[in-house]
Amino acid sequence: MSMIQDKSKDIKSSKLADQTVYKILRTGRYFILGFYLLGSIAFLLHSEEIPKTRQEYFHNFQHFLFSAYHLHARAFFYLGTLAVIITPLVSIFVLIFIFFKERNKKFMVIAALVSFIIILSIVVGSIFHLR
Repeated sequence: MSMIQDKSKDIKSSKLADQTVYKILRTGRYFILGFYLLGSIAFLLHSEEIPKTRQEYFHNFQHFLFSAYHLHARAFFYLGTLAVIITPLVSIFVLIFIFFKERNKKFMVIAALVSFIIILSIVVGSIFHLR
């Protein structure tokens, strides 16, 4: 009897997780498309050059905000790229919370492992500036 309850718990958890991840990824997709579309329009209107080296990118957060406020394409492309990175991370963290709330340890551990691997790859890439 407990094996049947475990399977039904997994199915309920899986349906809720699927619906939640779908909504997060859909919303993220709209943000990504919106940022890249705004960046493309700003690029066409301002005819600015795309930076060739890392030194030409944003120096600090204030410089980034200044560029976004003045509708520079580079800022919107950065926001789109940031949304590409953050969208799956948010969905994984929400999954961890859903599985924790439902006390589904197996899927919670799997989601935590996936988030750890993604965060580790971001940290290693930013430390060593891997391309």
